[in-house]
Amino acid sequence: MKGRVSGRLIYDLALFHIDVQDEIVPFELEGSGQSFYRNAGRSTHDGLEASLVLELAPGLTGSAAYTWSDFRFNEFREPGGAIYDGNRIPGIPEHLFNIALDWTHATGLYAGWDLLYAGRFYADNANSVATGDYLVSNLRAGFRWESGRWSCEPFAGVNNLFDEDYMSNIRLNAAFGRYYEPAPGRNVYGGVRLSYGFK
Repeated sequence: MKGRVSGRLIYDLALFHIDVQDEIVPFELEGSGQSFYRNAGRSTHDGLEASLVLELAPGLTGSAAYTWSDFRFNEFREPGGAIYDGNRIPGIPEHLFNIALDWTHATGLYAGWDLLYAGRFYADNANSVATGDYLVSNLRAGFRWESGRWSCEPFAGVNNLFDEDYMSNIRLNAAFGRYYEPAPGRNVYGGVRLSYGFK
């Protein structure tokens, strides 16, 4: 279901239920350092996705998005005999929430801020290793200048504004407990984009 209200608010809502056969599941053999894959018998994906985009003022837009995920193995027996029926599928947070503000001006100035919350999730099929939840925020700003076919855009930003300790990636079912790949702390970036349009 999606629509627009008063020309300023756009909404989008989706509910889904998916039955999956032979879901592909990654794993790591001890001592190999490589990822391999096997199939789970049956699994179910239930979820909700909702988003709102609102024009708060001329040039200023706010947005919010939320995802709820309940992804589970219905039938999954590993070759070694482990049974994971009813367990959550690893690597997928149950709750994911994002809000953002974006501003643009006729002069070419722009700025943006976003905030992401990711809930805890499991790193292994046995659901014995759970990550922590985390909250990450970013800021960015820049200026777009155009003259004829040329355009120039200096920009800068701050990632991980709150200096949160969190994971940039999780190695699912990794051997020897090597699940976590940490993300950078607070960091600053900047640059200039220069382009020329031929036609």
